[in-house]
Amino acid sequence: MEQYTTRQGQLIRTDAAFDAWTSANMPAMLRALQTPTNPVDRHFLLLTIVQQAYRNRNNPEMRSILLKHARQHVDEFSGLAGPLKQELGKLPQVPTFPYLATVLTEDGHYDEAIEVCRKAINFGLDDGTKSGFAGRIERIRKKQYRTAG
Repeated sequence: MEQYTTRQGQLIRTDAAFDAWTSANMPAMLRALQTPTNPVDRHFLLLTIVQQAYRNRNNPEMRSILLKHARQHVDEFSGLAGPLKQELGKLPQVPTFPYLATVLTEDGHYDEAIEVCRKAINFGLDDGTKSGFAGRIERIRKKQYRTAG
């Protein structure tokens, strides 16, 4: 059965990327990364992979998937942000940024975690906390200084 969704005010037929992220089936989502799709579905595909992997980040395979695809999402976000904002009227919260910053901090990659937060700030994103990404950067720096001795 054919399925349709609306993108940029147009009714379009869904593709493998849409079907995968709406199914939340990890193997299907990973396969669908090779599917050319519109920027909105690309964003939600990457986001759903990251969210699922983050919930299971204590599993080494999921942690690896999380790090790889969260970095990919952050790298691709400059091309996704405009169409996403146009489609939704504003940029939504993008948990990929705080999730990646958290895991990088857990792994001791403080400078990269801070850079992820800076990128989020540059996009005007909010992490849902009172202090936002600026506060997150300060917390990462404190942890970095404590571990440095």
